Amino acid sequence: MQHLIYHHKQKTSLTAEGQGEKSFRWLFHHSEDSLTSMVFSRLCYLPSSIFWNLLMRACREPNFTLQPGKLLSYQFWPRWNAEGTVNLRYAEPDVFLRFEHFDLLVEAKKGDGQPLQNDAQQMKEMQSYYNVYAEDNKAMLFLAVGGLGYDHDKYDPLPLPGRHTPIPRLSCHWKHLHYEVFRHIQELQSNRDSIAAPMIHILWDIDMAFTLHDFFIGALFETLPDYTISHYTI
Repeated sequence: MQHLIYHHKQKTSLTAEGQGEKSFRWLFHHSEDSLTSMVFSRLCYLPSSIFWNLLMRACREPNFTLQPGKLLSYQFWPRWNAEGTVNLRYAEPDVFLRFEHFDLLVEAKKGDGQPLQNDAQQMKEMQSYYNVYAEDNKAMLFLAVGGLGYDHDKYDPLPLPGRHTPIPRLSCHWKHLHYEVFRHIQELQSNRDSIAAPMIHILWDIDMAFTLHDFFIGALFETLPDYTISHYTI
């Protein structure tokens, strides 16, 4: 589906009433959920160590020492019991990843420039996680992607009522994650290791997902090796 949209094979799609027909590519350009699902579903195809390394580099957290172990499962938009929050029905993080050594909640916002992330929403999602998984007695981290504002540096851990230890929070801009994905493609291609070929294909698909949502690598192309890089071939 992603390739169909990227190459304009599906020309139009009916949108909301009164808007007429718009291209799928136009719809995806405006969609936070499609960006989140396209990028994170493909990140989950990578070895956990590569996935985590890309995230930590994008978060500018080179000294973050906690390692995830194996990725056990992942789920998009889980709906959890909202007891203890102001939500009437449920709380819904964008992605829930269960690693061997900890769980990771992801809240994603479209774009990087506007400060759309907020502590209140994050606290609701954290509380709803503990409503469901408290008995697992497992470490939990929170990752905010996008919607940070250009002046954002790093988050402090967030205290949660009833929890003795504040919840560690990580954050990254979408453009930094895109940059790290592209840089890793370069690293793998420069080694010319045939074993890395499947990973390169996955990473190119992630790059395509960013392009569909109007994230582009510009000056980075100046650092490319002399040999030609062609999408989806090695």
